[in-house]
Amino acid sequence: MKRLLFAALIGTAALVSFSSCTKEYITQEAINPGRSFIYTVKPNEWSSDNNKRIIHKINLPELTKYYIDQGNVSVHMSLNKEASYKILPASFAFNDGRETNPVSFHIDYKVGEVSIIGEDPTNEFTINPPTQDIIVKIIISETDFVE
Repeated sequence: MKRLLFAALIGTAALVSFSSCTKEYITQEAINPGRSFIYTVKPNEWSSDNNKRIIHKINLPELTKYYIDQGNVSVHMSLNKEASYKILPASFAFNDGRETNPVSFHIDYKVGEVSIIGEDPTNEFTINPPTQDIIVKIIISETDFVE
């Protein structure tokens, strides 16, 4: 009988000591490392630099020195009302009756500004501005810098 009482005493002591532990839950906040901006570029918003190129500049105050030095900047274009996108650099053939050769687009960016540049990579013909609206998506995102 003493053994049963002793076993019950040990079991109760163990139960009390283990149940007094508290679990800590660490909740990480969700981090959204990127930001997306969508613009509609109308046909009359393109300019030419007289070097057979068309250019559209987008003011983007959120594009800070951090993104130039360390982050990521990507630009995408859609000709079909956002049904699909091509990431730049990319070539597009506009079916507007004026342009038969594809236009090669690339980007240049600096603090506060993204420039979309369209040109003929062979430099054989003059580029006309598109006659349709183009949807542009710019994504800026944080990255981990590795030295």
